[in-house]
Amino acid sequence: MDFEGGQYGNTKLSKTNLSHIENIKLPLGKEPRAAIKANAMLIGGELVNVISTHFDAWDEVNRINSSYQLSDKFAVGNNLSLLIGDLNDEPLSTAIQDLSANWGLTDPNGDISTFPASTPTKKIDYIMFYPQERWRVLDIQVINNTTVSDHRPYLATLEVIN
Repeated sequence: MDFEGGQYGNTKLSKTNLSHIENIKLPLGKEPRAAIKANAMLIGGELVNVISTHFDAWDEVNRINSSYQLSDKFAVGNNLSLLIGDLNDEPLSTAIQDLSANWGLTDPNGDISTFPASTPTKKIDYIMFYPQERWRVLDIQVINNTTVSDHRPYLATLEVIN
């Protein structure tokens, strides 16, 4: 999407092959929104759904509906899933509280601020996992980079528990 002389949108970069890529349309607001799902093969052969998204920045109802839509589709059964993205909502918001009923948060206390990149004061970027009992958070960090995006990169190291 064109924006202020540049562009933004969803993409996936991976060291491993991705399969079963799917573009999921989210509720339409001021701008079109979507999530991209791809399967990645873990060591040991287990598949994980990796969903990246960018929720609506202006409409709370759209963020709530997007959270329900993705949870209904991916937070079911025993399928491993990661939900990653700019959810444009802070930890105590309705959408994030609804998501955290099913998804584990890599930063459960909401201590990691990533926005704006120049001097982060808000937590609106997330890495979530499902089912909660199958994942362990080993490390989280914000990367001190202010040139790639208006958000600082957020990195989580996770372990799958068998």
